[in-house]
Amino acid sequence: MKHSLTILAAACIFASCSENKPNTENAVIATDTTNAVVVESNAYLYGNNGDTVLLMLQNTNEEITGTLSILPFEKDSRIGTIYAGKMNGDTLYAMFNSTQEGQDSDCEIAFLRKENGFVLTNDIYSETNYQYNKDYTKGSFISKGKIKFDGEFLRKVSK
Repeated sequence: MKHSLTILAAACIFASCSENKPNTENAVIATDTTNAVVVESNAYLYGNNGDTVLLMLQNTNEEITGTLSILPFEKDSRIGTIYAGKMNGDTLYAMFNSTQEGQDSDCEIAFLRKENGFVLTNDIYSETNYQYNKDYTKGSFISKGKIKFDGEFLRKVSK
């Protein structure tokens, strides 16, 4: 079943990125209090041995937002939204609101821009440089200067 979901997610991404889309340069999306112009919209994908990570980002004049789906093979998935994203040099810092095993969490996340994609940090899976509150509903980096970008490489999906 998980394998089918992985294939379905990848197929949806390829289909959505390959269809003819209107020019988003002048598109407006609604935010809580203001309108923001979409500057750029891209999809990034990792797939290996049944594991899939899908990142869809919209860069507006206000912030970087989007969705992130972490779909490990035969394990619980983690699917949610990216918000309050900002680039700091070649690093994207954002908040990730997700649901895993029926529990919502709101955690800080980071990606390193590399070549034609992003590298995810594995720090979010351990407590070496990452801290959670006692019920694991909030998480943050202990030291942003010590983040190791040793996770999956998410390659930009061609349009």
